[in-house]
Amino acid sequence: MEIATINENTPFRFIVRKGTTSELMKCILSEGELGYATDAKRLYVGDGETMGGNPIHNIVLSSENMELPTEGIIAGDIVYNNSQIKIYTGISDIWNTYQINYL
Repeated sequence: MEIATINENTPFRFIVRKGTTSELMKCILSEGELGYATDAKRLYVGDGETMGGNPIHNIVLSSENMELPTEGIIAGDIVYNNSQIKIYTGISDIWNTYQINYL
C-alpha cells in the first residue's frame, strides 16, 4: 500500500453531504461526516446514530445586519456579528443578547 504524505502544501477537498433540511433528516450521517442543509444554511455533524446528524449552532451575520432568523431556528443557536452575540433560548422567540466590548 502506498503512503501519502500530507503537509501544509497538500491540496485537498472536503466532500460534504448536502440537501434540504428535510432530505438530511431522512438519513444517518456517519460519525464525523458533515451535512449541509442548503435551505437553512446550517451545518450538521454525524454521530452514526442520529437522523440528520447534530446541528452546529452558529449563524454568522454581517456587521450591519442583525436581523434574526425566524425559521429553522433551534434552542442553542448563536447569532453574532462584530457587536452583539444572541443566543436563542427556544422559548417563545426569546433571544439572550450580549454586547461585545473591545478593549
